[in-house]
Amino acid sequence: MRQIGARDAQALWVSRRIRTDQFQLYCFDGGDAEQARGEILLRAATVPELGRAVCEVPGTLDLPYLVPGPPPAERVLIHAARSWREVQTALAASTATSLSARAPWRVEVYPGVTGAPGCDGPALVAVFVIAHFVADGVRAGEIARTLFGDGATRAERMPVRRPGPARIAVRAAGHEIARSLRRRSATTRATAARAELDSATEAGAIAPPPAGRELTRLDADPGDAHAVRVLVRDRASLTGPGVSVTAGACTAISLAIERYLTAAGDDVPASLGAELPVAARVRSGASANQYANASVTLAPGVRDLAARAAVIAADLAAQAERIRYRMMLDLDGPFDAASPRVLHREVGRFPLHIRPPSVSGNTVVSSVARGAADLVLGGGTVRFTSGFPGLSPAMALTHGVHGIGETVAIGVHAGLRAVPDPDGYTALLGGALDEVAQAVRETRTRR
Repeated sequence: MRQIGARDAQALWVSRRIRTDQFQLYCFDGGDAEQARGEILLRAATVPELGRAVCEVPGTLDLPYLVPGPPPAERVLIHAARSWREVQTALAASTATSLSARAPWRVEVYPGVTGAPGCDGPALVAVFVIAHFVADGVRAGEIARTLFGDGATRAERMPVRRPGPARIAVRAAGHEIARSLRRRSATTRATAARAELDSATEAGAIAPPPAGRELTRLDADPGDAHAVRVLVRDRASLTGPGVSVTAGACTAISLAIERYLTAAGDDVPASLGAELPVAARVRSGASANQYANASVTLAPGVRDLAARAAVIAADLAAQAERIRYRMMLDLDGPFDAASPRVLHREVGRFPLHIRPPSVSGNTVVSSVARGAADLVLGGGTVRFTSGFPGLSPAMALTHGVHGIGETVAIGVHAGLRAVPDPDGYTALLGGALDEVAQAVRETRTRR
C-alpha cells in the first residue's frame, strides 16, 4: 500500500479551493483520431501514475492512499472542434474545471483542426490534463512524452492495492506516533538549516529573497470566464549570448505587460516581476512535487531590450540558485512531520480569496523544455507544444513557455474579468516577441 507525500496531499486539498490542474497541449501535423486514441490507451498502461487514483482517509487521520483508478478508456475524449479558434475556446472552458481525486487525468483529442500555427493542413491537437497532486511539471512532461511518443515506454505499471478500513485505522495510529516522534528533531534541524541559509545570504554566497511586488490590475480575481492563446516562434529568435529562452521570453512578456498597463492608464511599478517555478529534485521521497517558485524581476526600467534580457537572466539565475540551495537544506522537515489533520485544516483556513498587499510576481511564467521534436501520434508528427499555468484569486494572467525541438510556444492564460481583451494583450506580446528577436539578432551581429 502506498500513500502520497505531505506536499502532494497539500496540493490535493488546495485543488478543492482553486484550480491547479496542468494543461499540456501538443499539436501534430495531421493524424487519425481513433488511431491516436488507441495509441494513448496502450501507452497509458505503461505509466504507473496513470493507473492510480487517490483515496482519502476518513477524518484526515492520515495522508491519502493511492488506489486503483477507473479504466483509462473513460478518460481519452475525442472532440468535434474543427478550427484553431474553436480549440482555444474549448480549452479555455476546460481550464475553468477541475479533475477529481478519483480520475486525476484525461486526454482531449481534437482532429482535423484548421488554422493551427505552423501547420499547412488540418492538424491533430492533443491536450493532456493532469492533477498537480499526481505529478509536477517536469514529471507531467515525461508522462506526456510517453503518451504522445513513438512507442517508447518508461516502466510497467505497478499494482496498487486498496487498503481495508481496519488496516487504514491501525496504520494511521502508527504513522501519527512516528510523526510526533520526528517533530522535535525535525524542528531542530530546520532551525539549523534556516541559520545556514541566513548566513549564506548575509555572506553574499546566495542572493537575498526579493521584497514583495506592487500590485497591478493583473493581480486580481480572474473570474470564471477564461481565454487561452498561443504564439509560436523559432527557438533561435529568443536566445542569444548569455540569454536563455526563458529570459528572452520573460523580456517580451515584461514589455507586453508594460504596454498593456500603460494603455489602460496605469503606472508601471518599478518592482514588476514574475513567479517562475524552479524544479529542484534534490531529495528522494514520496513527494511528486519537487519545485518552488522564484520571484524574478521583469526590469521594466531598462529600456534597451538586450540589457533588459541580461538583467532578467542574471536575476533568474541568482534566484534559481537560492531556490535549489534552500531545497537542499532540511527546512521542510517540520512540514513533512506535521499531522495531516493540521495540514488539511491550515489549507482550509488560508485566506486564498483575500487580495494581498503585495505579491511575489505580477504574472507566472512556467518554462519547460519538452525534448526533441520526435513525438508521433495517430500518424502525425509533433509541430509544437504549449501550456497554460493556472490562475488564482490574485493572478489573472499567466504564461507558459514550452519548447520542443527548435520551436517554442508561448501560451497565454487570462481571466476575462481582469483581462477583458486577451487578443489585444496577445497582439502586444506578439509584437514584443518580434522586438526581442530583433534585439537578439543585433546582439549576435555586434559580437
